[in-house]
Amino acid sequence: MVKNVRIRVIDVVHKATSDFDEMKGVDTNKLDALTNRCALAVKTALEIAPKGISEIQQSCLIDIFESLRYTHQTIRLLLRQGADSPIAADSLPMSRLQVEMLYSLCLMVEDFSNIDWYMKHSWKQSYRRHLLQEREVEDLPRFKNWIGGEARGLFEKLRSIAGVSDAEVATIESEELGTPLPPGVIATPIRMFPAPSRAIDHVKDPRRKQMLMRFYPEYQALSSHVHGSSSQMRILKTLLNPRSPYRRFFTSSDIEKMFQRMAEDAIWISFLSIVQAASEMVALYPADTHLRATLAEGWQPLTESHLLARAIWEMRTRSLLGVLSG
Repeated sequence: MVKNVRIRVIDVVHKATSDFDEMKGVDTNKLDALTNRCALAVKTALEIAPKGISEIQQSCLIDIFESLRYTHQTIRLLLRQGADSPIAADSLPMSRLQVEMLYSLCLMVEDFSNIDWYMKHSWKQSYRRHLLQEREVEDLPRFKNWIGGEARGLFEKLRSIAGVSDAEVATIESEELGTPLPPGVIATPIRMFPAPSRAIDHVKDPRRKQMLMRFYPEYQALSSHVHGSSSQMRILKTLLNPRSPYRRFFTSSDIEKMFQRMAEDAIWISFLSIVQAASEMVALYPADTHLRATLAEGWQPLTESHLLARAIWEMRTRSLLGVLSG
């Protein structure tokens, strides 16, 4: 059993050797365009499947980059609400999703069988919830057709895509409902796909592992905005609410600076997650010069304008893409 990894500051600190001009600024529209270009470059590369990958696995990787791109668009839409909208604060939890997907993608690139694991666990999670709902409404006439036909048919289609076997379905039903396994069927449990804290220990490439370890404190910080026990997100939304009585303790300049800091964190983390995820695909397409060139262009503003990105570049990505010019 893989235990949660305890990551100390001393294990991941990467001392900056140079700074950048904070007043230079970055055009966020340019970042959006680069995000789309990097995701499209990966999608184009994946039109030719890497050796040893199935069509379903290939489609899953393409879907991951589409999802990363759509989530980035959602973050941008939330931030366009401005400094007087509590809605904008939800950009931070959304950027957490981007980091989580980077961890999953790294496992998939190292071993294509992890794509199957990812899809099977996702199906299992949905099916478990369906079993619960099915038992709760089975005595209600309104749900009879749904339970007996439509829902089962939908889950069968999704099961076929995810590659979940009859034995794995029977095992889920045995685990969740206590039903005995059919005669001759051996229990075949689907393991939980690792969360970021556990994913690190599954990664074999030392540079990739170090990169993910450095990312983890950022992931923890973003996770604090999701947990109900944390007051950070509540306070942030309160301060972005023009009708909040607490606003009188802050100037408009204070609120704008806080919003800009939050926006920068959300945008940069999302952009960095996407470009790094795309960079990991170079391991599958080492001869794809178009992919390398597009990613080099994406990394240019990152290494010139963001210290975390520069650390990730020096730890991991430079070894994949080579040294940027300029």
